[in-house]
Amino acid sequence: MALTSIQLIDYAGMGFLAASGAIAAAERREDAVTFIFFGCFTGMGGGTLRDLLIGAPVFWVTRPDYLVVSVLASLAVWISPMRWTSHKALLWLDAVGLAAYAVVGTSKAYGFGLSPPVCVASVDVLLLMAGFGIMGAAVIGGLVGFVLRAGTLLWDWRLPRFKPN
Repeated sequence: MALTSIQLIDYAGMGFLAASGAIAAAERREDAVTFIFFGCFTGMGGGTLRDLLIGAPVFWVTRPDYLVVSVLASLAVWISPMRWTSHKALLWLDAVGLAAYAVVGTSKAYGFGLSPPVCVASVDVLLLMAGFGIMGAAVIGGLVGFVLRAGTLLWDWRLPRFKPN
């Protein structure tokens, strides 16, 4: 079966998020089973909740290859000769994974006919509504999401906080 571009982004996002979960296990000096648990929970948890909320079949139940991606990404961190205990590595993998998952989730919700405000990732939704194809909207939306997250990591960008009188 040939993979679509969105599926490739989905696999990549899941792999990056699973790796970030496994790095969290590495920071705690956990065993391989905990690496896999943290990786699978981090890689698939958000998508599972999304599918339950929009009434879609839970993706990894109907397509166990997603579970395999999460397990392999987790084990890659476990066996890697690099020391994955850097919190910076976790944050950067998380940034890439979140950007990918934001557009995949948006595309899925939009494809299920949910209203644009419910789809959440605004750049992606606006581009879909403007007639961009799914892939074009996903790439641009993902890049915008990644740049914003990178700005928080590199330059400490923050939204204004509430300041009481």
